[in-house]
Amino acid sequence: MALFRALLRLASPLGTPLHSGTLFGQLCWTRRECDGEAALQKWLSDEQQIWALSDGFPADFLPRPLLPPAAPSEDPKVADDRKKQKTRGFVRRDGFIKIRVRVSEEELGPHLVAVIDDSVRFAHNTIDRRTGSTPEAGGLYFLGEDWSFSPQLSDREKPLAEGMVEAGPMRDLYVDAPAGSSGDIRRLLSTLGEIGYGRDANLGRGRWIVESVEKDAELESGPNGRLLSLSHGSAEPEMDDLRCRLDTHYGKAGPAVTISSGASPFKKPLLLTQPGATFKGVGSNRYGRLIRGVHPSLPEIVHNALHVVVPFAEALP
Repeated sequence: MALFRALLRLASPLGTPLHSGTLFGQLCWTRRECDGEAALQKWLSDEQQIWALSDGFPADFLPRPLLPPAAPSEDPKVADDRKKQKTRGFVRRDGFIKIRVRVSEEELGPHLVAVIDDSVRFAHNTIDRRTGSTPEAGGLYFLGEDWSFSPQLSDREKPLAEGMVEAGPMRDLYVDAPAGSSGDIRRLLSTLGEIGYGRDANLGRGRWIVESVEKDAELESGPNGRLLSLSHGSAEPEMDDLRCRLDTHYGKAGPAVTISSGASPFKKPLLLTQPGATFKGVGSNRYGRLIRGVHPSLPEIVHNALHVVVPFAEALP
């Protein structure tokens, strides 16, 4: 297996975040449409060769790794700096690579940033399924969309505060796949970017252009010790000394399945680790799993909870 880095340029708003499991599910449908049902079934049958995907991150940034807290300090300036850094959820990719043999909260601090996207909230009407119309009073709900693809929205009147950067239209997506998969990764991601990803794809949301797909030997190679997860993945017993934040994922099956079968679109909730989780392990091993039985009436549906991992070493206390 090899680590690939795909660079995407957003060409429209994102109605659905670039979540690793959702991305994989839509790539499965893309492969089915491009190559046929038999090709999809063959792909899913070999868990050792199946792709592991990361979330999509602003280009040149990685999720902040969860580390042991820094030792207490009586210096007020140090305390203020640490308070500011708590809100910074990303680390510069080049900074992480530079310190990856001795990662600690102190070493990480200068490379941390808060990435802000251009989120826009839209009001939607609730539809009463019994009448097919909106209620007489109330019924509004709001959904956010990421409009970072548009450079016009990035023209801010005030400069950004220290430690804050704009997301911009470029996204990094990391894929752990067999060594000769770069062409296949580009093909499927490009097709998905053309038809649209996530919510309201039929209205033009979720479009992107694949700028490049390359092996990422720089990030893949590193000191053994701990691993940084770039995915929403499952917590497994072999992930020793796991530090993570948990996220409940409420998945839905697409209309191509639910309309034809008459099944409910709602899958069972899953409790997954968020990107930034760290644990002891070896980078060449695979962690996480394909979760089966995630739909109450469609056993063929699976959820990809494999981790894309990056090796690093923590600084000695």
